[in-house]
Amino acid sequence: MDEIVIRLHDRRLEMRQKLDVLNNLPPVIALATVGLEGLHAASPWARAFSWLELGVAALVVLTVAREMRHLRRHTPKTDADDAAAIEWVDVVAATVLFTEAAQRYVQTGKPSYAAIAAGIFTLGQGRLRAHMVKRRGPRQVRVSDEGIRAKLAAFRRFDVPWADIARVERGPKVMYLHNVSGKRHRIGIKRYYEGVQVADVIVAQAAARGIPITDAAPALVPVSA
Repeated sequence: MDEIVIRLHDRRLEMRQKLDVLNNLPPVIALATVGLEGLHAASPWARAFSWLELGVAALVVLTVAREMRHLRRHTPKTDADDAAAIEWVDVVAATVLFTEAAQRYVQTGKPSYAAIAAGIFTLGQGRLRAHMVKRRGPRQVRVSDEGIRAKLAAFRRFDVPWADIARVERGPKVMYLHNVSGKRHRIGIKRYYEGVQVADVIVAQAAARGIPITDAAPALVPVSA
């Protein structure tokens, strides 16, 4: 048989990425509040700068909404091919920080080195994130005539030949590969978007080789007296 390769996308990363996007909103609220207050300033330059702050705040809100909509429609970015060097949400978040630094300079005549450094870091964190994902490599399951090779997380991987598998235990949320030595390997079906596909492929290939397939034992539910 030809080797079957299934790339995995973790469902839990979706919530983590949504929180990362939403974390850009609190600074925007502060920036918009300062911008509204500055509209009544006597100086025309101050009023113009306030309009700039409001424009940046609106841009961030629109970008956050766009990213949230994208995350709802697509699987999380977990693989090197999916990770972009610079995300738009990082660009607009850095714009907020640079705007705050400019506001500080206009008001006090002193630059805010902390805001400038934070803006530079925000622009670079996308490239750093993409580099880390590329070094880690994709999470995937490979099924071939030799056996099953899986990389489920940074420190969770296994390579087991078919001859070493005594039985396959499958449940609605998790499956186990039981070795003849007594060791078992766990694959979370519900954890990954492709979990059901992985389980179906492994069960089909195991059954074709005469490996017993059993149902995972349901969790015990305590009965109240």
